[in-house]
Amino acid sequence: MKKFLALLLALMMIIGMVGCASGTTDNNGGNENQGDSDNSGDDNQGDTTDNGEIKVALFVSATGELDDNAFHSAAYAGIRNYCDAHDIPYTYYKPSENTVEMQMAVCDTAVEAGAEFIVVCSDQYKVALLEMSETYPDVMFLGFEANPQNTDGEITVHDNVKVVNFAAEQSGFMAGYASVVEGYKNLGIMGGKMVPGVLQYCYGFVAGADYAASELGYDDVTVRYTHWGENSATPEHQAQAASWYQTGTEVIFSVAGPGNSSVFAAAEQNDGVAIGCDSDQSVLSDTVITSALKDLTSVCEDTLEDWDNGKFTGGETYRLGAESNATGLAMESSKFERFTQEDYDTLYEKIATNEDGIADSIPNDTNCSSATDIEVNAINYEYIA
Repeated sequence: MKKFLALLLALMMIIGMVGCASGTTDNNGGNENQGDSDNSGDDNQGDTTDNGEIKVALFVSATGELDDNAFHSAAYAGIRNYCDAHDIPYTYYKPSENTVEMQMAVCDTAVEAGAEFIVVCSDQYKVALLEMSETYPDVMFLGFEANPQNTDGEITVHDNVKVVNFAAEQSGFMAGYASVVEGYKNLGIMGGKMVPGVLQYCYGFVAGADYAASELGYDDVTVRYTHWGENSATPEHQAQAASWYQTGTEVIFSVAGPGNSSVFAAAEQNDGVAIGCDSDQSVLSDTVITSALKDLTSVCEDTLEDWDNGKFTGGETYRLGAESNATGLAMESSKFERFTQEDYDTLYEKIATNEDGIADSIPNDTNCSSATDIEVNAINYEYIA
């Protein structure tokens, strides 16, 4: 009975989205026949058949947004690119809350609609993903930073699941390094939830700033770093970012999904600059000088192609970095004046080839126990709990 009620609630939430998602999406994800939906005005609903059937689905977390111009947007772009090119119906689902029960109800709904390939795009799904893969062994799952596990944390990756994690500390390192080379001396980091993908970015940024300061002989670079514990855009988060800018912080690396807009707004109002994450966020604000990237789009496209051609390989967990061109900075839209493309290419090559162990030395959530344990040599570093 409990499962039935959860499924009923999920159906009530999603029926508008899926029922009205028919039509053809354009290159920007706009739907020509949107109708009413429960997606808060999102116009990137997907492309289903006339009777609402789908083959591919993306699962967004309850606290995430499809149009975040970050993690979810990057994954959905890969789905859209491949499925539009190969006439495969697709859509996305978002549960009303991040509970295993509601996430499973959403999965039940998607599979009932015909989903054969599901992209799970959030650490929030890690427990539900294990149950999903066991309940639906004939459905293939691609989990981005969602390691399927039980409630005791025991990870099990079944043959119908491919897990992809990113060495986000590399992108964070490049962002911190570039900031110092660019000439900024007062740097800030504002992280959202304290989950692996966020911690990796943040730890890497500290290390990259320290590496550049050491290389350049600077002893006057300051980095302060905090976490909000959530990824929401709020007046409080914007006020904190504004206060940092007003007290000398020149650039803030924001790693908080939808919450990044709070930092960007504060930068706009206080003559500051910011660095985004996951995908190129320069479209969100002129203050964004670059973004630290994870190439979810290409991974989605490549995995969909394998699945579509009967070559999907599951049961494995991959950690992708610069050696796979899966991490980096958004350089084409960057607003750097001193940090050049040549500087970037040189640094990228060092990390991709792990020259002198540089990639291995970057702190992340597995080799560094906490933000206070990050070792620095040249910068003045403050972690604000």
